[in-house]
Amino acid sequence: MREYFWHIIVTLGLFVVLIFGATVLSLQFSNDINFTDSEAISTPAITIVDPQLGDADAPVTVVTYSDYACASCATIESILVSFLQEHPGSIRIVWKDMPNETRHSEAIPSAIAARCAGKQGKFWEFNAQLFANQSTLSSDLYQTIAADVGLDTPSFSMCVSNEDTLPLVERTLAEGLALKITATPTLFINNERFTGSLSQSEIDRAISAAMVK
Repeated sequence: MREYFWHIIVTLGLFVVLIFGATVLSLQFSNDINFTDSEAISTPAITIVDPQLGDADAPVTVVTYSDYACASCATIESILVSFLQEHPGSIRIVWKDMPNETRHSEAIPSAIAARCAGKQGKFWEFNAQLFANQSTLSSDLYQTIAADVGLDTPSFSMCVSNEDTLPLVERTLAEGLALKITATPTLFINNERFTGSLSQSEIDRAISAAMVK
């Protein structure tokens, strides 16, 4: 009788543990689903991992979702950097990776390389060289640029080969998809969205308008 009693106790104990484990697991999955489904994203989230150029207190923030193999992206980047140089303190440029690997085989590798340069404080220098040489994007080019901008090339090479910065690229890509971005470049000028190839005058007007709002 006593053995039968302990058999029941052990069985009930195992049953409780299984129920508890299944409940925790289901809650974990539920939380994951709720987080992704309930987040209504309409504007970019700017964090310390996003490369930024310009004064953090500038009246206008321009967030660019861009691809190093995109010709229009290179034009937009040049216009924005020139505007910042001509009007110091006027804008802050925030970079977001939006690589289209279905169209450009080097879209993600180039983004990884730029982020690896960023780990050594040379993101914007590397960024400029990628756009200047976007017709020849390749692993050899990344090594050449790394040397030209003064990176510790062994550390850079290790970062690139290990894809250490891929999670950063994937993070902003996922954010762009959540924002339903379908083309590059896409800009958010003080959270107002602009998509496609904008002229210098169009960008100037958009920034000027944002300053007075």
